[in-house]
Amino acid sequence: MGFIPTVFVTFARKILFVLPVILPGLLLDAEAQDSPAKIDSFEEAAPAGNSQSAPQFRMTFPVRDASSGQTFTEQKPSTAQDVPTAVSDADIAAGLAMPDPGPAPSTTAGTASAMQNDEAAFDAVGTAGDPPLQEIDIGEGRFTGFPLRFTVGIQEGYNSNVYATQNDPTQSAFTGFYFAVDYEFGSPRLTLTTGLNGNIAYYYAAQNQNWLPNVYWTLDIEYNATPRLTLGFNTTTAYLTQGSPGIFGAPTSAFNDGYFFSTSGFDVEYQWAEKFSTITSYQPLFLIYSNDTQQNQLGRIQQTFAQQFLYLWRPTTSLVAEYRLGLVNYFTNTDINSWGNYFLGGFNHTLNPGSELVFRGGLQQNFNQIPTIYGGGENTTYNPYVQLAFNNRLGKDTTIGFQGVYGSTPSQYYNINQAQQLFLGLTLARNITSRLSANANVGFQNNYYNQAGYSTPGNIKPGSFYSNYYSAGLGLAYRLYRNLSLTAGYQYNGQTSGNSTQVGPYNQNIAYIGVQATFGGRRRE
Repeated sequence: MGFIPTVFVTFARKILFVLPVILPGLLLDAEAQDSPAKIDSFEEAAPAGNSQSAPQFRMTFPVRDASSGQTFTEQKPSTAQDVPTAVSDADIAAGLAMPDPGPAPSTTAGTASAMQNDEAAFDAVGTAGDPPLQEIDIGEGRFTGFPLRFTVGIQEGYNSNVYATQNDPTQSAFTGFYFAVDYEFGSPRLTLTTGLNGNIAYYYAAQNQNWLPNVYWTLDIEYNATPRLTLGFNTTTAYLTQGSPGIFGAPTSAFNDGYFFSTSGFDVEYQWAEKFSTITSYQPLFLIYSNDTQQNQLGRIQQTFAQQFLYLWRPTTSLVAEYRLGLVNYFTNTDINSWGNYFLGGFNHTLNPGSELVFRGGLQQNFNQIPTIYGGGENTTYNPYVQLAFNNRLGKDTTIGFQGVYGSTPSQYYNINQAQQLFLGLTLARNITSRLSANANVGFQNNYYNQAGYSTPGNIKPGSFYSNYYSAGLGLAYRLYRNLSLTAGYQYNGQTSGNSTQVGPYNQNIAYIGVQATFGGRRRE
């Protein structure tokens, strides 16, 4: 699979020398996870907007102001995302941060925030003797612990194909430096989470530049403006030097000059009646390349406007009718622009407070501009669109997620404007013991390119072809002390192609070991 035994042995000896030097300098300060919050009642799943089509779990806690009759509802973010959408933590671990190895697996399974897992977070404000309905706190989060959480780590690893190329792959050992700063804020009406995460790897045998960074920033805000009106915003902006085969619609090749991948979501949810609500959303996605040639060919903005109509059929099941308008505009290569309509139906179903299932299916209609080198003009395509997403928290120690999508997506090639893509992704995180945790990911993509509608002299249109992408990874973390962990991981990314002149097949193996320390972000007492 691309490993060279002698290189790996030499690399392992190097690790044994490095670890004793860095271990004493790491800080020890992490706190154990608190028990889940006590829930007074469990409501039906409330689907999110276009930025997150998967339903959001709603747990209703005691009324802060008895006279208003308003309850505080906690929203648990889903890792089962819509398309296109903001990147989840699971996606980042599977795609964004590779092959510069990303965050080591947490010693606590799942993606629920520390605030959401803290029982005291939603107690009434005031002294311990105050009844829970006597004091109002609608705009200010109150903490007894430090709200920032820091993570630092160092990794030593090996990459069998740094640039994901078909011929003469560049093999290199690397040293990676990982950092993260996370902040969480909570009040009865406003929740905010944000984080800055990065991985900067030095590749010793790199051909062009040795330092290859992957850095991303995330922000998620939800504001309960009134008991009926909820406003939401989320964004993920990343600078990457590697492909992301674990993310629907993201590049799957490596780019030495790097690229920006930014996706955001704005949504407005309104409860019109007891069983009827709507969600209006807008999501822009930017893909900007540092290399001028790649930017001229592939740099673009995708915009999706969506309107959802939801009817509460059962206490835990909502029937959904949805319309989307999708626009794809290239900054320079404008003759492969496209736009389309989505006519979808489906449901959001909550099995329990830690499990959700989302289904969408329908018709996707695309109006595609034909590249001028093939005669120009426009052709219309009609294709099915199907999405199935599942996220389940199996107790406090195990989380599993799945996402499957079939539909049209913008092409990665300058002379073809779309591909039919089947995307499958599975993630798993588990606390094996109180000290040992693991996570795993498996992904598959099939892209079929068949640009119909050409009528040119000599029939010079490109023939139809396919490409397949595979990814699989495993990460381990062993907690030595309260906040100090040993980490290890392996990731495989591969590609096959029916037309190697358009899509170059490759195999890529990455392995690493390291240490990681986390401090700050104490739970509230």
